[in-house]
Amino acid sequence: MSRVVVAQDYTLAIATNRFTVGESVYVAWSTPPWSPGFFDWVGLYHASANDFNWVSYKYTLFRFDDTYFTVEEAGEYNFRYFVDNVLDKRATSSNFWVWPPAADLSLVRNYPSPPGPIIAFGDSLTAGVGASAGHDWPAIVSATLGIDIQNAGVSGDTTADALLRMGRDVLVKRPSIVVVLLGGNDFLRRVPAETTAANLKTIVARIQNGTGAVVVLAGVQSGYWGDSFASVFRRLADETGAVYAPDVLRGIVNNPFLSDDLLHPNDAGYAVVANRIAPAVAAVIPPRLAIKAAPDSFLLTWFGRVGENYGLQFAGAFPDGPWIELVLTAGTDKFVLIKVRSEGKQGFFRIMKR
Repeated sequence: MSRVVVAQDYTLAIATNRFTVGESVYVAWSTPPWSPGFFDWVGLYHASANDFNWVSYKYTLFRFDDTYFTVEEAGEYNFRYFVDNVLDKRATSSNFWVWPPAADLSLVRNYPSPPGPIIAFGDSLTAGVGASAGHDWPAIVSATLGIDIQNAGVSGDTTADALLRMGRDVLVKRPSIVVVLLGGNDFLRRVPAETTAANLKTIVARIQNGTGAVVVLAGVQSGYWGDSFASVFRRLADETGAVYAPDVLRGIVNNPFLSDDLLHPNDAGYAVVANRIAPAVAAVIPPRLAIKAAPDSFLLTWFGRVGENYGLQFAGAFPDGPWIELVLTAGTDKFVLIKVRSEGKQGFFRIMKR
């Protein structure tokens, strides 16, 4: 059990740090002898959210010392224990990840994509309007996944504007993955939804055909067109073989805790957006190995896929070196560091999926 003690023997514990969307997440707690009170409660939170922005909650009375929550959205979460029906927090659990069901990557066009930069292509929501420095969603996803993401967001862009600049901002850079987050300004300028959908389809196709990159399409319907437009983003993703990150603004627009101007997210709001995009990006990052040579050794950084096991071998010399198991754990490891002694031998590294 992963356990964190915060104040006077109030604790919260979860069994593991990895779950799947729709799975029951059990949380257990312990309290001092005089507690729990009639109105103590446990809240489920996005890991970066403030205490005002719970996802759901349950009172502890008559639940003995544990309960469960069903999480319907991928992202990083934690539990928090409060007393007396107010935001008097006494404990916070360790963070845990909820991942989407394993995707059929054979349906993702261009996966695995060739090496290249990861680009976030969008409007003010990508540029980070409303966020303080370093708190736009590309920066947060970069830090969360341990990768570099180039921010190609331009405030005010419609899908038509993005089409005009995508050559210099995306195509010439030969990216590996492109996250497309566009459409909000089309609605604000009353561009017909059919035109927006056609422009988005052209953007996705040009990226896929012109660079060989995988496209992650972020849906922005909530707070703009409403849920009726969700099918357009979903259909577009299915038709083009893009990875779909649905409704990344849900609960943010018009929420004074997550948006300063009731349109653009604030720092807390962008953290929620990042929480919704990160699993989609993580699913399609190609496994890769970075090598730094020293006189008698190699320092390797292995970026793998969570949930898959690989083996690494220094080969080509006689005899071949032993196999090293490479395993990543969601929510804790972003990469594995390995030091391999070369002892002056020449060879190459062989990686195989176990």
